[in-house]
Amino acid sequence: MPVLTRETIPAQSPLESVTANDWVLIKAGSRHMQFAAGAEIIRQDSPGGTMFFLSKGTAKIVVNGETVVAWLAAGQICGEVAFLDNRKSSASVIAEEPVEADAIEWAELHRIFRMFPHVGARFYHSLAVLLSKRLRETSVRLAECKCL
Repeated sequence: MPVLTRETIPAQSPLESVTANDWVLIKAGSRHMQFAAGAEIIRQDSPGGTMFFLSKGTAKIVVNGETVVAWLAAGQICGEVAFLDNRKSSASVIAEEPVEADAIEWAELHRIFRMFPHVGARFYHSLAVLLSKRLRETSVRLAECKCL
């Protein structure tokens, strides 16, 4: 059975098509937050609508309070699935050490996209690629453990 380790955290930004100028606009609409080790950044089954961009620290993604399914590090995002489908969060995200993150609400991000449509196009393209990669990785892990 494959083992999920912290070494599987990618080093590059997950939103590859988003430019430096795009990030300036997105960051301007976000609020900076800090989380102590052990704090919940996102609680499973809570309303979505906020996406977090980690700038410092690491966090784990936990399903049903016990199963760690992934780790996140600085430069990565969380909350994107509930953000996209406007449903409840499918997992909890818990800080493993002090975490700093920029949080942006759906409404604010879409205000930016209305003013700068190309930013929205690059953002959603990058998010689609990220989710596609995650789905492929999950499919490989499921096949390796013969969980189905």
